[in-house]
Amino acid sequence: MIFGKTNVPLYAGDHQTYNGVYGLKPSWGVISSHGHIPRPPGDISSLDLNVMGPLARSVGDLELLLDASIRFGGMRLGGQADVPDAKLEDAGPIDLEDLRVGLWLDETVSPVDSVTHSTIEAFAQKLESAGASVDESARPALESADLHDIYARLLAPVMAARLPERTKERLAGIAEAIDGPLDAGDPSTFAARNARNSLAPHSAWLSANERRAKAQVAWNELFAKVDVVLMPVSQTQAFLHDTDRPYSDRTVRVDRGPDPDPDPDRAYHDLLFWAGLATMPPLQCRLVPSMDFRSVSRWSGPAGRIVVCFVWAQRSRRRASFGSRR
Repeated sequence: MIFGKTNVPLYAGDHQTYNGVYGLKPSWGVISSHGHIPRPPGDISSLDLNVMGPLARSVGDLELLLDASIRFGGMRLGGQADVPDAKLEDAGPIDLEDLRVGLWLDETVSPVDSVTHSTIEAFAQKLESAGASVDESARPALESADLHDIYARLLAPVMAARLPERTKERLAGIAEAIDGPLDAGDPSTFAARNARNSLAPHSAWLSANERRAKAQVAWNELFAKVDVVLMPVSQTQAFLHDTDRPYSDRTVRVDRGPDPDPDPDRAYHDLLFWAGLATMPPLQCRLVPSMDFRSVSRWSGPAGRIVVCFVWAQRSRRRASFGSRR
């Protein structure tokens, strides 16, 4: 599953309803994707960006499912070779006084609604009151728009690989009509950029992959300064899914509260930004519904959060999720 499939269940149900599901996105290649549907029967390669990970009712169940997946599904080295006798070392609880938290609450590329923003901000304040250090300026040393563009260029070919030929022909027609560079920050160019990226030659993928490698270095440098990064699951709460309009024409209302956005209706594809931050490098992360903040406080709210960890930190920093282990 590509990362959005891990956080979507957090939003399942009626409008503005959470179902309390937890998700864990391991590092790419840790859990074998062999047998994963909808890949065609017999396929054994691991798709770029595609990660297997559990959904569960609690942090403890996530740990149990991860261990079982590795034991019976096999830890993979780069998604290809089995690692003999693979297992993860156990990790004790984290002392909040030693925890360094990066806080990424909002972004102009994908503005976050006021409820989601205030919910996660309040949780970060609880952590700080409990002794953790919180750095609101913690960011990888790359522009957010560049991180989003890299993800889009890597994601589109994966999604287009199994498209029907008639769909590829339609995308080819859109791509052929492109005259000049496209502004990645302009929502009106999304359909053209997606068509171009979907059918890009391998040389273009290699260029995007090199940009990803540099993004990985930037994230590595950030994780020398913080242990985890706390950020939204998505830019808004649960919303009614729009199936009446083409994807590139769909919008979602982002309520900025007392500081309203002059254009509150954001393009659907803006939702990819927060998922892409963890998927593109790729990073290990856990998704936890805000209704399980009780290990630090009894306060609860209707927004989810992502705890992003350094790549391969499957267990050593997982306890920083602060969720109930029951």
